[in-house]
Parts: sequence; C-alpha cells; structure tokens
Amino acid sequence: VKQLEIALYRKLFKISKLVLFKEFENYKLQKALDCCVSNSDYYYKKFVNSILLCRYENLFSKYPVLARKLTITVNRYIGFAAKMFKRLSSDLTEIQSYFSVSLEKIEKIHLDSGDQHHGESTTIFEFCNKFKIVYKPVDVGTTEAYNQFLKWVSKGLKNELKSFKVIDKRTYGWLE
Repeated sequence: VKQLEIALYRKLFKISKLVLFKEFENYKLQKALDCCVSNSDYYYKKFVNSILLCRYENLFSKYPVLARKLTITVNRYIGFAAKMFKRLSSDLTEIQSYFSVSLEKIEKIHLDSGDQHHGESTTIFEFCNKFKIVYKPVDVGTTEAYNQFLKWVSKGLKNELKSFKVIDKRTYGWLE
C-alpha cells in the first residue's frame, strides 16, 4: 500500500510542482523573506500550513485547471489500482498453474515499468519467493505472436532464441 501511495504522490507532485514553487516564491515575496539564507524549513512549513489551513481552497480557486487535473489523476489511479488487483486476484490460480509457481505475499510493486496506456501502466509484481510477473494493461497478443515466431525460428537453430511465457487475456495480460 505504501508503494502505491508513494507512486501517487509522485504523480501529483509532478503535476503540481511548478504551481507550488511559484506560490512559495510569491509567499516569500509577500512576507519579505529570504528563505535561501536560512537553513531552517520554518517558512516553508508556514507556507504549507497556510495552504492546508484552507484545505487547498485558495490554491484551487486560483488554479482550477490544476484542481481538475489532480482530481482526474487520483480518480484514474484508484481505478487502475483497483482493476489491476482485481485482475491479479481473479487470475491468480491460472498464473500459478501456467507459470508453475506458488505465489505468496507481494514483496514489491514496480509501477510505471513501461508504457502508459490510458492512465494505466505496465507493472511488475515481485513476490516473497522472488518470482516476478509483469502486468500489461493492454492486449498482449502481439507479444504472444512474437514469441511464437521466435519458437518457430528456433527450430532450425542450434541455440534456441529466448522467448517467454505470456497469458493473453485479450484486453490485458501477464508476462514472465
């Protein structure tokens, strides 16, 4: 859960950092502060508290597009995480059988491990037994076809070309 939370915070920070830096500079100018001289984060904390005190209302009134973009990002992220874990849960037996592995507790989640697809991203699940599986939120049929091609080409070679197992669920998939 902590990894998901941190990833969401990073996304939100990436979207809002320019506005927040600009607003902090304005805050320093209004208060006639030179925060760079001080080693303390006292003025930064006062700035953050002033935003939190009004529950972001002033900030979002001034920057409604930012509020909308943050809201959309949070909504998509929650939908993505819920869908991903629902799929993992419903496909768990098939994954364990197909990959001949017993999956235990998830140790790490590597989000944004590839392309973005409609607000969703390729994610790598790493389990306590060190087994890793890749979740792709898009059709993996092309990947499966490419692996079949590699197997076909390998038939005439001394050394087999490396391919990997794929579970194609049509709209998403799991990769070795």
